[in-house]
Amino acid sequence: IEAGMGYGVFLHGEAVGTGMVMASELSQRLGLITAGERELLLSAIAAAQLPMKAPAWSTAEYLKWMSVDKKARAGRPRFVLLQGLGQAFMREVDEAILDLSIKACLQ
Repeated sequence: IEAGMGYGVFLHGEAVGTGMVMASELSQRLGLITAGERELLLSAIAAAQLPMKAPAWSTAEYLKWMSVDKKARAGRPRFVLLQGLGQAFMREVDEAILDLSIKACLQ
């Protein structure tokens, strides 16, 4: 998000907070966390006064930036997911589920 918007436009902490919102949405859609766990995480992000909505880009735009992220492998984006609160891991995600998750998190 930082690179796509231009460094300094969206601060690092804001990008991390927004990424956590998006990771929680994706994790819940995949059945890895409950709605209650997601709400606890969202409450903490809101309490820190971090953005709760992602920039309104297309899924293709997000994938473009994610494919060059340090978590990507061989140009394929990998995503931080939660298997319960405090238990993060990374893996690739089906693009259809990713598309739904991104759209749910847009400004």
